[in-house]
Amino acid sequence: MLDTSPDMESVFDKSDSVAWRVVGGETVFVPVCKTRADLDSIYVLNETGSRIWELLDGAKTLDQILDVVTQEYNVERTDAGDDLQALLAELRDINAIEESSK
Repeated sequence: MLDTSPDMESVFDKSDSVAWRVVGGETVFVPVCKTRADLDSIYVLNETGSRIWELLDGAKTLDQILDVVTQEYNVERTDAGDDLQALLAELRDINAIEESSK
């Protein structure tokens, strides 16, 4: 299987394809409606996912985001990196983020 994980020097920003709000420390996403099926989709990020969402600002590289996460949450870099890549894949699948140029 081909690895489609982004390079750690990649930079991502929030997409206009979702509306989002932080509620009680969690980030809630609702796709901007394009089809009726989109109305049935709501996504929620926990505290850690919400922090990563906050850091996806179109300026920080994934490596910089990983540095922040490992420091703030006192986790191993390899574990945090795997979790970051998994979250990015999910966010890309729902068009919540887009790769940007620095």
